[in-house]
Amino acid sequence: MSERWLCSAIAVLVVATYTPLFETLLSQSASNPYAAHVVVVPILAAGLLWADVHRARRSTDVMAPRRLCLAGMAVTAVAIACRSGHVLTQVLSLIAVLAGLVWSLYGSAGIRRAAFGLTFLLLMLPPPREIIAVIAPAVQYMVATVTAGIVSMLQIPVQQHGVFLRLPGLQVHVAEGCAGLRFLLILVVVTAAFARVFMPTTRGQLAVIGLSIPIAMLANLGRVLMITISAYAVGPEIATGPLHDYIGKGFWAVALLSLIGISILLRARTCVRWCLS
Repeated sequence: MSERWLCSAIAVLVVATYTPLFETLLSQSASNPYAAHVVVVPILAAGLLWADVHRARRSTDVMAPRRLCLAGMAVTAVAIACRSGHVLTQVLSLIAVLAGLVWSLYGSAGIRRAAFGLTFLLLMLPPPREIIAVIAPAVQYMVATVTAGIVSMLQIPVQQHGVFLRLPGLQVHVAEGCAGLRFLLILVVVTAAFARVFMPTTRGQLAVIGLSIPIAMLANLGRVLMITISAYAVGPEIATGPLHDYIGKGFWAVALLSLIGISILLRARTCVRWCLS
């Protein structure tokens, strides 16, 4: 009973210690367009960690209570470090503290089970703005170039000027949001959590997560292409009105359903291999 109370006390201390971190993530999610996913990560990670470790056998090592005491001391020490306000330091310390708690309760076997969920927490870190500033323009230009090439193949007159596409009576701007990086980040986060729960093997999980990147890029390209062709055929209001958002949501759904379908096929293939072996 004393161990259970100690675990509860440490859990409360962890939540209290890292409340400023979660508040910072919430603020960044609202202000940074490339950090919309960071608030979802802790919620999904909590579910993944619970699903992974609750099946593990409790450690019966006599050192377990001492480990819990050490974990509690670590949380207290980290509380001081977190006052720095440095998000990277706070996230890494949170992972370290959770790893210590898992190790205290479930030993090394629990750490192995929780490795995915603990690593998943790194996705709480928003991508550095410096990297986005370098990648986004290049992806914008690539999307504009491919879109112009496909539109031209469809016998629609088009001229490309950087990230601008000029069609008869219409000019389409492939803006930064059309690069698809925001869409990519969210899809990778959702796919990683789904793959961990649904795919039975590490290889299958990595395969599904890896496939989410090209599928997100293809879905975004399809979205820009559909908006461009629709704006040419119907009117420029397609590129700025509500249909613009509906088309985007439609391609988001297609990408997600595609990944689910691929996961089902990979899982079935894995199960067949297990049955034959």
